[in-house]
Amino acid sequence: MLTTQELQSSFDIAETEQEASAAITTLAQWTHLNKGKVIFNEYYRLASYLPLRERKNIERTATKARESIPVSLRTILRNIYKGHCQICDFWFLKKDKDPYFEIHHLDSSKGHHPKNVLVVCGNCHNQFEHANVEQEFTEDLWLVKVSFNKIMHIVKQAFFYQKDRRFFQRTIYITSIYILSYRGKSALLTKKTF
Repeated sequence: MLTTQELQSSFDIAETEQEASAAITTLAQWTHLNKGKVIFNEYYRLASYLPLRERKNIERTATKARESIPVSLRTILRNIYKGHCQICDFWFLKKDKDPYFEIHHLDSSKGHHPKNVLVVCGNCHNQFEHANVEQEFTEDLWLVKVSFNKIMHIVKQAFFYQKDRRFFQRTIYITSIYILSYRGKSALLTKKTF
């Protein structure tokens, strides 16, 4: 009989997103939890136990490339954020009806810890790479604010919200002002429109 740890291990070593999704479904059935709760539980598990480590280089014929993000973590991020950029909330569906998103590593030399990766749109990903970037982190190294060329954005981090799907609803939009509740503290920020 399988144990929860064995199911989590099979999830952790999944080689395709289909395998990772199937493992999440099996975990949900095994634990008698809904799939959304299992996704958040796995996200918290990875965020709590994975060490921050150096990201591996992969040798290719004449060049070096960084290793890809594990499909298990990519699957978790896809299910939590539904393809929405954690910076600007932009998203779209590809022709196959799956959300398009990119993964940005805050420190490209570090590994795939949830603190070091963000779901971003192509525009924000390029801004991380090419704009003047200022970042603000919590004491335990979660990115909470980022500025591209002096334009500040609040980073939507699922880790700070209760283990349900309502975390995007925690941001309240009032005309041209954002009010964001962050661990019980409110931050008032002006919204820039272009």
